Amino acid sequence: MKSIEGSTEVVQQEILEAAHRAELRQQQWEAQQERWSREEDQRQIAKSISDSREQLNQIIQAWTKTLNIEQFLKGVEERASNLSEAEREVVQERLRLAREFIGAQDPFEFLRAWKSPSERYVPLATGTS
Repeated sequence: MKSIEGSTEVVQQEILEAAHRAELRQQQWEAQQERWSREEDQRQIAKSISDSREQLNQIIQAWTKTLNIEQFLKGVEERASNLSEAEREVVQERLRLAREFIGAQDPFEFLRAWKSPSERYVPLATGTS
């Protein structure tokens, strides 16, 4: 009987230790998941900043190109004023076709299309930098 009682206590102690080890493993797993989540959050924050900066640079380049095109067309238009009436009409028609081909270039539309880092990704934890 004493042997059985002693065995029961040993088994109970082993069960408690196993439960404690399982709890520790669970806590470690949860801590690792939290670390991975924070790391992924930081990657997403960095990516949103990078993507936003890249898009803004592309918008600036597109707008610069648009300004160059418009400056070119206005220069042609100004120089056309020195041409004969017939030549001026031909050039003005070509300018109209060129502008029609290029389409409207509104700088505000370029900027409206841009997404800031916070519009691209909302960090999991507030105050994360």
